[in-house]
Parts: sequence; C-alpha cells; structure tokens
Amino acid sequence: LLFFRAVKWIIINLILLDFLLLKFGDLKYLMNFIQIFRYSIYNSKMIYYYFILFIFSIFIISCSNSSKINDSNNSIKIENPDILYLNAKSLFDAKKINLANEKFEEISRIYPLSNEAIQSEIMIGFISYLRMDYETSISQFKKIINLYPSHKDLDYAYYMIALNNYEQINNENLDGKYNDLAFQSFNQVINRFPESKFAKDSQQKLILILSNKAAKHMN
Repeated sequence: LLFFRAVKWIIINLILLDFLLLKFGDLKYLMNFIQIFRYSIYNSKMIYYYFILFIFSIFIISCSNSSKINDSNNSIKIENPDILYLNAKSLFDAKKINLANEKFEEISRIYPLSNEAIQSEIMIGFISYLRMDYETSISQFKKIINLYPSHKDLDYAYYMIALNNYEQINNENLDGKYNDLAFQSFNQVINRFPESKFAKDSQQKLILILSNKAAKHMN
C-alpha cells in the first residue's frame, strides 16, 4: 500500500511540475514541488525498508517450510512398508491379533501397490480364518485371486478357500453344501497346482470328505 502511494505521489508531482513550468514558469512553485518531491522520496525509502523486511520474512518462512519437509521425508523413510509389515507380523506372532489386523489393513490402504500390501491382504484373510469368520476369509482370498492372478502365493489363496469350506462341514450335514464346496475347492488346488506344497494336504482332505459322505449314506 505504501509503495503504491509513493508511486502515486511521484506521478502527481511530475504532472504538477510540467503544468507549472508550462503555465506559470514561476520558480516559487517549482521550489514547492521540490519540497513535495523530497517528501515522496522519504516515503519511498520507508517503502524500501519495508520491502527488505518483507523479503527477509519470506526467506525465514521458506527455511522453516524446508525444515518441515525434510522432517516429513525422514518420517516417511522410517515408516516404509517393509518395516510396517515386520511390525505388524511381530504383533501377530505375539498373538495380538486385532492390533496386527489393523496394521495389515493400514499397510494395504497406504501402500496398495507394494508387495507388503499383497502379503498384508493374505494375512487379513488368514486372521479372519483364525477368528472362524469363514465367509469373510473366503471373500478376502477370492479378492486376492482376482486382483493378483499371477502372484507366487496364489496356491495358498485357493487352499485357504478350500480350508474355510472344509471347516464348515458338520457331523449333522456331512454330505451338505460345504462338503461339496470343500471337495470342489481342494480339487482346484490339486488340478491348478499339482506341485504345490498344499496339493498333498488337499488330496488327504478329499479322502476325508469322500469318507464322510460314504459314512453319512451308510447311516
């Protein structure tokens, strides 16, 4: 504001000088103008000081923001996905299941494209299985299969779907819905991943399922 006032004063004074010299040619008026002009220059110096102070303030703020950005970058480096995953796995190993599940969900949300996010999704599905929330676990592993169809642990996802179905077989309904679903799911593991470490257990589970069905029909 002061800067614009000074510029305004200078322009007005220049116009006034031109007018006085052309119209009157009186030196007295010219001296009055010089006094006014000196006052304008004084204001300009004050503006100059304010301008320097303004630049200095910007410099200080810039340094402060730079420091905050560096601190933020340092915190990001500390909280990278592999460290977060190791922390979540440690909580899981310590049987702090609920807290571990929260951490795995956080990794999946913040770093969705990382390998740790995929492993976290698998752990979330396994925790649902441990909680005997079988339908949620099945849904989670189906999501993993759809999102990551070429992942190295895809055999585990198929196996866990089969295991979730198997766990829902009960003695009163040995040849029911989950018996059939488990049978189909374990067959998928064997057919899709014959060399998998889960293929052998799947084969054993199939034998048990067939035995259950036979026993039910005999009764």
